[in-house]
Amino acid sequence: MNILKKLIGTFALTIALTGAAQANLIQNGSFEDVGNNALPTTWSYYASIPNWDDTQNVEIWKSGFNSVIADDLNYFLELNAHGGDGSSSYAISQNFATIVGATYELNFAAQKRSGGGAQAFEVSVGDTTDNVSSHVTGSWTDYTYTFTALSALSTLSFTSLDDINDSTGNFFDDVSITEVSTPNAIALMLFGLVALVVARKKTNS
Repeated sequence: MNILKKLIGTFALTIALTGAAQANLIQNGSFEDVGNNALPTTWSYYASIPNWDDTQNVEIWKSGFNSVIADDLNYFLELNAHGGDGSSSYAISQNFATIVGATYELNFAAQKRSGGGAQAFEVSVGDTTDNVSSHVTGSWTDYTYTFTALSALSTLSFTSLDDINDSTGNFFDDVSITEVSTPNAIALMLFGLVALVVARKKTNS
């Protein structure tokens, strides 16, 4: 009976750890928080928004403005908007805690605003960087990347690859990063459970 209780307890711990691993490590990933500023009734640009660093002002759009519906909740972000110093690319980034060598999954939705060329962008996080130029206008595309953390503090960044004076650009919404459950870790735990049972039987024999 004691062994059974230990098994149940260990499996419960495994389930709890797996659930905890699915927590979103990105804050304000749906861009619903603009801090002390007023949320837009259609759209508005902001020098900064909570949890994100930016090199230029960004626009926050309300769902339904110009018939663009948010992928998640009520608002979404446009990356290329209102260039300031004329010398740096439009970019947003966020730092988050990670475990060196652990595997994570990045998910986000993106589409390009109508007009204004290719509106390509770069996404970078951990050991992964990708340039995206084939996205579409009028519907959201879901992007998924698996990456390995290279340090205890990782950075997710989205950078426009368009001309720095381009005032139209990429829409982003529903950004999330979760730790990927490791099958090997679960296998090791099950191996430990078997070893526990075998050791107990030997002790009782």
